Amino acid sequence: KYILDIAWQLCQELIVGVNSDSYIRTVKGREPMSDELTRYSRLLGYGEVVIFDGNPQYLLDYYNVGLIIVGDDYTIDRVIGAKGRDVHFVKRIPGFSSSGIWNDFNQL
Repeated sequence: KYILDIAWQLCQELIVGVNSDSYIRTVKGREPMSDELTRYSRLLGYGEVVIFDGNPQYLLDYYNVGLIIVGDDYTIDRVIGAKGRDVHFVKRIPGFSSSGIWNDFNQL
């Protein structure tokens, strides 16, 4: 929610990309903490929500995105579609991430 609140303040129109379940399984090697439709529905109040599978470049082009907002755990070379667009890095809250919660839960 934190990064979305900042994004909402910075944008006139917000488009939120949600990774598909299959993409999460491929990248993280596990089931998502919640399914893509649940994640989708929780984000609807922030703007247009789009589920995508893999590379979001086509979404960035389709919506003519001018600003990309990501956590500061990314570097500019890891931000897909950064060329020709403004990129805003949001400071992450130390020790808080959905992956971290997942890992802690699995160690119980």
